[in-house]
Amino acid sequence: MYPQDHKSLINFRASLLLSMQGALLGEVTPELRGVTVGWTEDIIQGIFYYDCKITDDISDIVEEIETLIISGFPDYRINFKAVQNNESRLPEGLLEWVYLRAE
Repeated sequence: MYPQDHKSLINFRASLLLSMQGALLGEVTPELRGVTVGWTEDIIQGIFYYDCKITDDISDIVEEIETLIISGFPDYRINFKAVQNNESRLPEGLLEWVYLRAE
């Protein structure tokens, strides 16, 4: 259920960011440049930026993280995707950056 008041929104944000960071444990590869997340009333979106071609192994990692977030936020549609980004700068993120590689 989407939070309606400010305090609930802060708690939702903290819960989502901690869940994302927990789901990333052991899944961060050297090719991962950054992970950004955003949300609306019914959708949680995530973009995983990699500096390499998106392989089946990478897709599996993102799907596994997505599954972990689905279990923690069953009232939301979860839409995560892996994107190749070799630009010198990452594009502007969604609402929050969950992970950024030092570059």
